[in-house]
Parts: sequence; structure tokens; C-alpha cells
Amino acid sequence: MKISRRILKNSLLASFVMTLFYIVIVVFSLNVFIYFLNDTLDSRLKHEIEKVENSFYISNDSLVITNNSEFQESDFLYLTESPFFLQIYNLSGRVYLQSRNIALFHKIEQGKPNINNSYFFTDETSIDNRLRIAYKKLYNEKNEHIGFIQIATIKDRFEEVLDNIIIVNSVVFIPAVIIIFIASYWITRKSFAPIKNIISVAENISAKNLSERILFESDPEDDLTKLKNTLNNLFDRLENQIKQISEFTDNASHQLMSPLTALNTELEYQLSIHHNMDETRDSFVELKEITEQMIHVVRSLLILSRDHSMSAYNSSVFNLSQLLNKGLADFYIEKVLEVDTENNLYVRGNEDYFLMAIRNLVENGLKYSNYQVVRVVANRNKDNIIIKCIDSGIGITEVEKNKVFERFFRSKSAEQLGIKGYGLGLSLVKFIVSSMNGKIEIQDNSPNGTIIILNFPVIEME
Repeated sequence: MKISRRILKNSLLASFVMTLFYIVIVVFSLNVFIYFLNDTLDSRLKHEIEKVENSFYISNDSLVITNNSEFQESDFLYLTESPFFLQIYNLSGRVYLQSRNIALFHKIEQGKPNINNSYFFTDETSIDNRLRIAYKKLYNEKNEHIGFIQIATIKDRFEEVLDNIIIVNSVVFIPAVIIIFIASYWITRKSFAPIKNIISVAENISAKNLSERILFESDPEDDLTKLKNTLNNLFDRLENQIKQISEFTDNASHQLMSPLTALNTELEYQLSIHHNMDETRDSFVELKEITEQMIHVVRSLLILSRDHSMSAYNSSVFNLSQLLNKGLADFYIEKVLEVDTENNLYVRGNEDYFLMAIRNLVENGLKYSNYQVVRVVANRNKDNIIIKCIDSGIGITEVEKNKVFERFFRSKSAEQLGIKGYGLGLSLVKFIVSSMNGKIEIQDNSPNGTIIILNFPVIEME
């Protein structure tokens, strides 16, 4: 399955945006978790400081306990699940009171923060433990700031939960990005499906297939629905116009072919009965040549007008080798045409139309080389049949190589040399070759002339 660059680009863009959003959500969630974790711990520490503060006072630089039971709580004495480590000290570092469990734990540094508000909270690492510490200023009976009340608690358990959350998010990140990309690709592909439907139908619609329309379910007010309806209306108008043009060309060609054929037959008859009258014969010969040219033009237009039905003519297979050796060679004398072909080459298509196409190439080669020898070479190259029509004429300029297949195009060199033509020969050749699933290209011959190469798929015949 081929992935279009547009879908891939939009999928990557959507994945980037969704991944960025995912990262923002994760970071925001972690910060919210940390905020509520610290807020919970800070509320507990603040509550303990208030209780401790109401259980003593400072008098003459000494601490006087008024409620000893507060300091006898297990959280101050032992290393419980949520212990509190209490230190009351002055600005010089002398300790007034220290909870007993600090001796069971380890030393906690005495902080001296610059407190603007009533409380100050901070995180510190003490040896292998992470602590949440609260501070409050200590005042004496004169309301002078003499020290600090410090209460710390262990937040390792909460930090472990946070670390586990970070680890889980780190592990989940890559799978999450993959899932996001797959989801983005699926959504983008699904959103582009109607557009791909429109492109597919638009590519298939041609003169051969005018009835196909864009069909998909959608909201009537959706922009894609409006685009679908606009294009379908356009295709309806094109179908009607092409049918009218095709029918007109077909009818006109048929109407012209009958009188031209009758005129050509009458000229042949007049030539046969006036063969001894030179002046009359010359006039009849010229009229017959003009009539044959007109018949060739009308026949070309008739074939070109059948663009919508050419597939019906390409179901048969014919022997290319036999056609070139006999069918083509019979039109020309050996002095002007050389045919070199492998045996048993087969292609799929209409034999009569292909003979007309290859004759056009040969006649062009003769006409533009002043009737010097033209070579037709056909051989097999792996899975392709290569046919080359080689002449030594005036050649085709690089600028005109892309234009010679246009209908009614005449090169400047042909006009200057007075070479007659209507500019339908090569356009008819390309039309017939394309209808047979073939390709055509033009190369320069050395030292002068042109090589026209036809490329067809090989047809294996058992």
C-alpha cells in the first residue's frame, strides 16, 4: 500500500501536535500532583507547628514548656510511618528543644531562611532521605525575633510514588507516540478518503468513460459535498458536449466519406477511358490525388472521433511479423522500404488501424527525406516489442518533438520546403499506439533524420 506524501505529512503534523499535547498534559499532571503533595505535607507541618507553638514560650532566653504531652507524641519520639523532627533554636544555633527521634534518624541541618510571611516551606535532601521542612520565626516575651521553629517530615514515600509515575510515563511514552501516529494516520487517511475518491474518479473520466461520477456519503452542507456536486455537474456538461462533438464528427465523416469514395471511383473510371488524352489525364490524376488525400483525412478524423469506443477494437491479437513482412511491404517497392523483423511477434489491437499507423510513419519518412530508403525494424526486448521507423530526412527539432503529435500541427521546416500535409498523421499514430497500450518516442538519427520508436507489451502465444 503506497502512502501519499500529503497523508504522511498531515499524519506527522497531527502526531506532533497530539504528542506535544500529551507531554503538556503529563507535565501538568505531575506538577499538579507535586503541588497537592506538598500542600498536604505543608498543611500537616503547619498544624504541628501551631500545636508546638502553643505548648511553650521563651523567657529570659530559656524555653518553658506549658504542655509536655505535645512533645511526647509518638511522631516526635520514634521513627513512625510519618514522623516529625522538631528543632527549636536561636539565631546563634543554640538548641532550645529537639525531638527525641532525631537521635534515631540523623542530624538535620538548622536552616535560617529569610521568612517574609508566617511560614516557610522547603525541600531538602538529608543523607539518603528527602525531607519537607517547615520554618516559623521564634519570638521572645518582648516579641523579638530570636530564632526558628523547625519541623521536618520524610517525603520519601511520596517521592517514590512520583518517581514511579515518571518511570511509567517514560515507559509508556514511545508506545503512546506510536499509537498516536497510528491514530493520526487513520484519522487523516479517513478524512482524505473522499478527496482520493474524487481524484480517482476524475482520473478515470475521459472520452472513453464519461458516465462515471463521484459518489460518497457526506453531510449536504459539507464543503466536500459541494465540491462533489460541482464536479459531477461539470462532468455532466462535459459528457453532453463531448458526445455532441463526437456524434457530429462521426456523422460528418460518414457523410463526407460516401461522396468522396464515389468521386474517387468516378475519377478512376475517367482515367481508364481517357488514358490517351494527356491533358485530361493529368487533370484527373491530380484530382484523384487530392481526393485520396481528402479520403485519408476524413478516415483519420473518423478514427480520432472514436476515442470513447476504441477499447472495443483492441481485444484481438495479430501477428506483427507477418503484417510488417507482407501487409506493409506490399505497399512499397523494396528500393524505398526495408523491413527487418523477428519472427512470431504478436501484439494486441486492431490490425487495420495499426497498419494505417505504421504506413503513416513510413510515408512521413519518405516524404521528409525526398523518398530515400526508410527502414522498419522490429524485435523483442525482454517483455516489450520495440518497433523503429528510421529515416534520413530533415529531422525534427527539439522544440517541435513535443508538438508533432498535436492535431493539425505543421512544422516550420515542412512549410518552408513546401511539403504537403494536414498535420494529422503523427497525431493519428499516437492515438492508435496509445489505444493499444503502447508508447511512442522520437530520437535523432545520425548524421541526419529521425527515429520513431514504438513500444508494445509482448503477447505470448503458445
